[in-house]
Amino acid sequence: MYITQADLVRWRLQFGAENQESAIIRHMIETWEKSDEFKAMGDGIKYYKFKHKINDRAITYFDGQTYKENFQAPNHKLKHPFHRNAVDQKVDKTVGDQPTIESTNPEQDLTEYVDTLKMLMGGPKKWHKKIQKWAKGASNKGLEWSHLFVDPEGKLWWIITPAQWIIPVYDTAHEEKLVAVVRYYDVVEIDQHNEEKRRRRVEWWDDNQVIYYLETAEGRYMREAGRDPDPENGDPGFENPAPHYRLIDGSAGSWGEPPFVDLKNNDDLSTDLEPVKPLIDGYDLANSDFMNDLSAIQQVIWKLKGYDGTDLKEFMNDLLVFKAIRLDANGDATAETVDIPKEARETMLDRLERDIHLFGRSVNTRGDMVGGNPSGVALKFLFAFLEIKSKDLKSNMDMALARLWALMDKYIAVVGDITAGENWAADNLKITYNEWLIINEAERVDGISKSVGIIDHETLVAAHPYAKGKDPAEVVEAVNKEQKPAPLTSFDDEV
Repeated sequence: MYITQADLVRWRLQFGAENQESAIIRHMIETWEKSDEFKAMGDGIKYYKFKHKINDRAITYFDGQTYKENFQAPNHKLKHPFHRNAVDQKVDKTVGDQPTIESTNPEQDLTEYVDTLKMLMGGPKKWHKKIQKWAKGASNKGLEWSHLFVDPEGKLWWIITPAQWIIPVYDTAHEEKLVAVVRYYDVVEIDQHNEEKRRRRVEWWDDNQVIYYLETAEGRYMREAGRDPDPENGDPGFENPAPHYRLIDGSAGSWGEPPFVDLKNNDDLSTDLEPVKPLIDGYDLANSDFMNDLSAIQQVIWKLKGYDGTDLKEFMNDLLVFKAIRLDANGDATAETVDIPKEARETMLDRLERDIHLFGRSVNTRGDMVGGNPSGVALKFLFAFLEIKSKDLKSNMDMALARLWALMDKYIAVVGDITAGENWAADNLKITYNEWLIINEAERVDGISKSVGIIDHETLVAAHPYAKGKDPAEVVEAVNKEQKPAPLTSFDDEV
């Protein structure tokens, strides 16, 4: 769900002048949290954390008037993490290894610029983990937002901001230009009675400033009161509205746009869970019911005739305590068991598993699916759908990083401790994803051997599975050295 400037104009007319800001904010949040997109995000997060629908299943019975929960009946709640495995497969394949950022022009050395961007994104190692977190969030929620801000010390921070707490405002329904972002979150405060009270904070970011709101006890959203700085007590003060950032020298500025960048999962912003959620729920339910049936069979059903007791509870007590039951002269007790249609159930589970991987575009790594030694062609077919899903993520990651780096370029241009080079611009960079792919090494090596004399040695070395991560030129040089005869040191060596 998104908001447009036309929506804001309509709401201003609808709610009138009094409490207009509060009414609009409340309406935006309530509308967003009732939307299908918000629910889909919540489901994606839950299933990634193994909180499946089966968790809420209760076994009930009808007592003649109402349905009641049967706490004595077996109620297994087996969860199968297909969604988590599929998300991890896609993210690990795409950005599991650290991507390479380099100049689009081989003759331009932008190493210092790239290192600066990595530093601003969190540091040499942390920036890669943030990229992975960004990708996982987009996979689970359809998109994930990130946020740039400058702390009181003038340091730039780039953080991943949960998309479920972000409401974007665009210029039109075509989502061409992001004109505002409403970010909200809950905080817990201690009141005068030493009791915890949950209150909601809201930040409204536009092209030039940010306005801070706090929910009152009556449920209204009011602008927080600002305060002057108090250097003696180390209080930097609080502006409201405030500029986007204020540097250590006291100068203020804005990004010229809301400093938020979204990473889309795909064109329709659907989560990776949505196509397969009913299938996963069916798989969980079928396996859980199977376990329930097995547990019930162990509690053998007794067929009674001429039972000399008052009720069934007394019968079960005699059976458990005395290992015997009382019957009249014509009485009989027979233990009954029920056969479970195991083959039909296994067929259904296999079909569900196949469809989950098919429609979820993930790789089924079951041994009987992959085979003992699949060929290179078979592996390509096996990974075909995952490759398509990975391409969607890569293309959207390219656009998101370009927007992020363009914002960072603006920060670099105004801070005094970074001197930008001549070609320091996001447009001069490209990113290469160092994806993994399972291959049939024997086939690959055989193909390389047959290409000797047709393709140059460095190209063949670069494709060789045992030379992965090595400089092809250095490998070729090492091979040439090994093939040269060792120098003779004496006549005895020659003999």
